[in-house]
Amino acid sequence: MGASSIRAGCVPGGFGCFPSGYERGPGGFGCGYGGLGCCDNGFGCCYSGFGCGYSGLGCSNSGFGCCSGGFRHCSGGFRHCSGGFRHCCGGFRHCSGGFRHCCGGFRRCCGGFFSLHSFLPTLMPITNNASYVPTLNEFLSHWEQVDATLPAPLLIANSKGDEMQRSDLDGLLASLHSANAAVIDKLNDEQIARGSIELQKPALLARLNEFNDMVAAYWGQTGFPNARPKAPNVSDGEERFLSPMVDAANLWGKMNAASPPPGLELPMTLAGMTLGAFQTAVDALRALYAAERDAQQDARLARAQRDAVKAAAYDGMKCYRMAVEARCQGLPELLASLPRLTPVSGGRVPEPVNASAVFVPPDQARVVYEASADPDLARYRLRGNPGTEYREGDAVDIATHLPLDELEFTTNFGLTQPGAAVTFRLFTQLTNGNEAGSAPMTVMWPA
Repeated sequence: MGASSIRAGCVPGGFGCFPSGYERGPGGFGCGYGGLGCCDNGFGCCYSGFGCGYSGLGCSNSGFGCCSGGFRHCSGGFRHCSGGFRHCCGGFRHCSGGFRHCCGGFRRCCGGFFSLHSFLPTLMPITNNASYVPTLNEFLSHWEQVDATLPAPLLIANSKGDEMQRSDLDGLLASLHSANAAVIDKLNDEQIARGSIELQKPALLARLNEFNDMVAAYWGQTGFPNARPKAPNVSDGEERFLSPMVDAANLWGKMNAASPPPGLELPMTLAGMTLGAFQTAVDALRALYAAERDAQQDARLARAQRDAVKAAAYDGMKCYRMAVEARCQGLPELLASLPRLTPVSGGRVPEPVNASAVFVPPDQARVVYEASADPDLARYRLRGNPGTEYREGDAVDIATHLPLDELEFTTNFGLTQPGAAVTFRLFTQLTNGNEAGSAPMTVMWPA
């Protein structure tokens, strides 16, 4: 695609116009939310997001009208994009307020006679772990435009002096997807071990309490009651919980070797559990703690590998920006749409919305939220990580909603088995890329 066709504006695969700013249309095709006609209540320039009238629907309040000629009236720049002000439902007089309101008129309606991309703000600068993937996608889209415009595909040098082309950055994106998945997988392993620990501890604690009661009831005239271990709390850590269990097992063995008290047969059992079975359960719990430590170590290693990929990706994006600024001085539309790596300084930040999350059997979490009234709203992003605490360094994007989507997410992310927990935050994002997150919401699959 040459520079002139980039400036033409509304083409399939381009970007669409939303009332709150500029956004990629459904499926990446043209203008609109995918359900409302041009300027119908100010929502977009197209019916289905396939360009201005590309689907044969378009520029009137009813969703039909002058763009029904399809793509013949879409790619001609300011004259034909959504009909321009000459063809769009009778001109600027009829398109729900005219060219002033049709996605911003000929200045904003799929780019008009200006470059579409010159009006697009960066939607996802690097702010946290979850922002890397969408930012990389923006850089890859921009690099594709640059390669289509320049005489030859753009080659850059990273900070080590190694040559990079677009496919190399795309490869880093794929590696980052894999690295993020590896971290989440290890966090899930950690949650599985933790869930199993939480399932085993109450049963062992119940046997210990029964053991102490039996010692007091049948061995009161001996020294055994004074040797009983103090019962731990179910929330205690590994050593504080297991140490009394080991003491109980040792005392149990000594009691089995003693003379039986009246009314009690030896060897003693507790709710059908023998001393050997109790010791096996204690050993199994200790093994679960070891598995949890292994999973935690594996997660640290996976994070280190992921962070190395992120560093390489960040370096590639930084060097790409420098190369484009040097090579594209005569292409202002490409310079203006060059994605950012950092948020806009001093940009407005939205108010976070209220959100809540609940477990929905058999294995789902439902997140519901209030709508934002911000006029510059771009999207909502649901992020989360396995565990009972939200960790920005591990959280990933789970799903995205546009402003008119249903105010609810449903996902089984992180809910791998009974006892597993996942913590979410819902982020409200503006067209300038700035965002604000809700309070953390933890959902646990009941054990």
